Amino acid sequence: MLSHSHCDSSFKKPKNSNSPSSSDENVLLHTSRWTPTLLDKLGVVISENSPEQIIKEWSLVTLSQSVLKDIETKVLKTSLCLRNMDFASVEELWERTRHNKNLVKLLQPDDFHDTIGHSHKSLFERSSFDDFLYTLGCVLNVVEEKRETFKWQYELLFHKFLQMFGMSSMHQPLVSTKETQILGRTVGSRPDLLCTTSNPRTHRPILIVCQVSKDSAPVNETDESPPNKKPRSNASVNSASTSCQSPACFCAPHVGGLLVHLNRSATSRAILGMTVEKTFVRITSLHVSKDTLEKIRTGDVTRSVQYEVGEQRPRFFYSKPMNYLKKEDRNELVQALLHINMMQKKYEIE
Repeated sequence: MLSHSHCDSSFKKPKNSNSPSSSDENVLLHTSRWTPTLLDKLGVVISENSPEQIIKEWSLVTLSQSVLKDIETKVLKTSLCLRNMDFASVEELWERTRHNKNLVKLLQPDDFHDTIGHSHKSLFERSSFDDFLYTLGCVLNVVEEKRETFKWQYELLFHKFLQMFGMSSMHQPLVSTKETQILGRTVGSRPDLLCTTSNPRTHRPILIVCQVSKDSAPVNETDESPPNKKPRSNASVNSASTSCQSPACFCAPHVGGLLVHLNRSATSRAILGMTVEKTFVRITSLHVSKDTLEKIRTGDVTRSVQYEVGEQRPRFFYSKPMNYLKKEDRNELVQALLHINMMQKKYEIE
């Protein structure tokens, strides 16, 4: 188990974390400004874990063995249906489709419909694979026209990917800013995407809070190379160290967002999250006991939250990054999404 001080040198505690700081108070007011020093004050313990274990510990409901076998079958079918979608990035896919723009022909196998079968219930639920391909095509058009990639492209594309597996999700402007009390101050947070139960008007509708990030880099207008193009020898390399932020970069704002939305989580034990960095997805969770949450809400902004020996601190878990365009990463992510979706279905009928 790691504390955040192990993630990055920027996570080191200040010499006196109890000293008053007006800058800390200003940063506190919106989670997008949160820094590692605030996690120090809150005493958050950070650990890496597998997607499967994160979901198991979040555990909205317990699934039967028959349901788990059904999930494995769907993961296998999904892998077969999407086997032609194997790219390191949107930029690499753009390069592959510059001269042949037929995404369906490129990405959909000849036996696609045979693999899905002709039963009344399609493998892909709320949104078809065709819908995802249409959105992907629109994103690639913008890449071609603007020679640049934007955060909204990745929000929209992941939104459609989630819906392929039965997830009910919404994005801005439907997602509004929510507020809660943290260290005696009113703190606001506005996620990029929210996955909810089928009825978003319930008291606790939230399944997943998603944070999307993208560092866009404009390309020379006269250059025909793809945006952010890497040497071809590295184009297919799936390297988390070069493609994704370190935990130190995304932990603080994301933990803040999870804290703000904790009281609307479908289960009071914890809240599930995801960080999306381009097409790389991490599954996360935050566990905070009722007594600990009260300390966090009513604490003094100029002081660290004090815990007794053995008292439970807030625990934040994150998984390795998984690229949903990359075949070797996608199965684990799809399995996680299907687990969440099947838990949601059982939860809503119990």
